[in-house]
Amino acid sequence: SKARVIWASKVQILNKKKLLFPSNVIDELLQTEKTYVDFLRFMVNYYIKPLKKGPNPSVLDWVFSIFSDSEITIQNIHEMFPKIEELYQLHKSFFLPTFVKLKKSYSHYCEVFELNKARGPHKRKSTSGMANKMTNPNEHEMNLVSDFFLKNSDKLSIYLGYISGLPKSRELISKFKENNLFQEISNEAQKSSDSKGQNIDSLIIMPFQRITRYSLFVEQL
Repeated sequence: SKARVIWASKVQILNKKKLLFPSNVIDELLQTEKTYVDFLRFMVNYYIKPLKKGPNPSVLDWVFSIFSDSEITIQNIHEMFPKIEELYQLHKSFFLPTFVKLKKSYSHYCEVFELNKARGPHKRKSTSGMANKMTNPNEHEMNLVSDFFLKNSDKLSIYLGYISGLPKSRELISKFKENNLFQEISNEAQKSSDSKGQNIDSLIIMPFQRITRYSLFVEQL
């Protein structure tokens, strides 16, 4: 796919450079992923689910809004939050757990590397046959991260649907800011400490910022 070709070309460039870099890429990748998943969860729980549930039928204003042009339909909700639910499931169930595993793998590698370095070449500890072929931890980290993105580049194709739907999303968000239900839900979301001061306009562009950040992570290698 096009996504795989793009990521493959990036990895090829990295392998040619063979640069060393501070060993903090996996740490930063993991911590920022946790934050990203939290914000995706916030959008799902505080915006998408309440909007799908709809207005309280006991409130007269909501009854009148059903017959107005500002009614929020299920299609509107999907268009306002393009692929957000799918992105949440993908990052919660796959990306975040995988980054946790990468962190553990890298930490273990560093421990064995330092132990072997202290013992000298004749007393090296063997772990799964890695003792005789261990490289500098920085290079190992580079390989772990670049291999992950190369192998899973197809999963990132979901962002194409999100990006293509972003203009419509922002258009609808602007339109429905005058809608009573949307105002009520937005106000409740803003009151939550989980919002961390982020409003809907900043939340909806976070996936775009995240996929851009992934590219920067690879380039940082």
